[in-house]
Amino acid sequence: MKRRFAIIIFFFFTAAVFAQQLDIKSSRITLQVSLTASDTLPTELAINFPQPNVIKELPVYSKDSTINITGMILDNKKNVSLLIDGKAPDIYTNNKFLASVKLKSGTNNIEIEATDRMGHVVKKIVTVFQDKNADVTPPEINITSSLKSRGINVIQIANKVDSLYKITGSITDLSGLYGSWVDDVPLRLDSAGRFELAYKNLPDTIKLKAIDKFGNVAQQYFTVGAENNISPQQEIVTAGKFYALLIANQNYNDVTISDLSNPIPDAKALANTLTEDYTFDKSNIILLENPNRAKIIKTLDNLSKKITSIDNLLIFYAGHGVWDTTLQQGFWLPSDATTGDKSEWLSNDNIRDYILGIKSKHTLLVSDACFGGAIFKTREIMTNAPVSIRKIYDIPSRKAMTSGALTTVPDKSVFVKYIIERLKENQNKYLSAETLFYNIKDAVINNSPTGQTPEYGAITQAGDEGGGSFVFIRK
Repeated sequence: MKRRFAIIIFFFFTAAVFAQQLDIKSSRITLQVSLTASDTLPTELAINFPQPNVIKELPVYSKDSTINITGMILDNKKNVSLLIDGKAPDIYTNNKFLASVKLKSGTNNIEIEATDRMGHVVKKIVTVFQDKNADVTPPEINITSSLKSRGINVIQIANKVDSLYKITGSITDLSGLYGSWVDDVPLRLDSAGRFELAYKNLPDTIKLKAIDKFGNVAQQYFTVGAENNISPQQEIVTAGKFYALLIANQNYNDVTISDLSNPIPDAKALANTLTEDYTFDKSNIILLENPNRAKIIKTLDNLSKKITSIDNLLIFYAGHGVWDTTLQQGFWLPSDATTGDKSEWLSNDNIRDYILGIKSKHTLLVSDACFGGAIFKTREIMTNAPVSIRKIYDIPSRKAMTSGALTTVPDKSVFVKYIIERLKENQNKYLSAETLFYNIKDAVINNSPTGQTPEYGAITQAGDEGGGSFVFIRK
């Protein structure tokens, strides 16, 4: 019997190693073992930043002496080891990584190597050319002649010339152009970078794209219309109010939760920009400094009773955020939060439910917190500029703009810095949330010490009807 038992154990472990099915029978024992197949799939390695140069065979150019490499690992059996140029990454959590790599002058071939627990290895090379004089600025696209700019990327043609609508402009770049296109068709430029487009019938939109010799890309979408065809109804007319709820959690009661330095100054700076430059009345801006969970919920509840279907709401949160792997849920940490006790935390589901309950025309959530991207159940990153301000304003929206995905973000926020800068720099009457996002995205990625990648999209199950957008209206 002992010998028979030893044979059974031997075959059992042999099956575990080779992931095969056994059927062992005797007059007394029938043993059937069915095991899941071992990890035979190679690891997938995705690089988020830097992206390959759009011009084949050219490296990515950098003016800086260091570069942040970010990406993620996709593997069916986790426990993947990762080396970047032979060293462990600075941050490696939830299969996402960041590594700050020091660059030498000239060509840098940065090797990223991932090894799963079965010994499968996948490697990728990121080529970066470091030159303090490198051109990292995309080409400049300008619309000129008799066209007038109204709104965001909206151009109006005053009249016809020789029975044709003519659009003139220029595309220039200090390092020289690799190519230019209009609606994906090559666009001819003169020696000064000027162009002229002639249309018998005006298109609804025009896409202009240019790439310089360093691989920097510029792309703009324009809505086009003859001025005498524009009616007053195409302007945004609203009797609604613009509200802002700014939540800044900086100091925490629990000594195990580190205090922050910048949420309150950031929130105050944003409040000043909204009231000085945009149509936000001071009486409709609520700034909560270090609020507890009850205070946040009470304020949201009061807003749900006050805000009407023609009003607009901006919600800003700066403070600690956490991601619970077990619950697959993100949380804000109010000032009374304690580690290990979620009763004082504010979950993304709580936030979404209150946003759903506030019957505004548009609600935009701007979250500057670690793991802020967890507010999205799905991602809906817009790839095109809106075809008209009127259309995107008419459709109710519930959108979020976050400082990062499922990553940590720094206390000194480049995300808020560039939001405020772009709001102040904007000279258009109307600025959609999408346009604001695309105006800050690259600047945040390129200047973040943690390699954060901001995200924008719809908050699912919160009342977003698709295609609409919060619009900032300049005074």
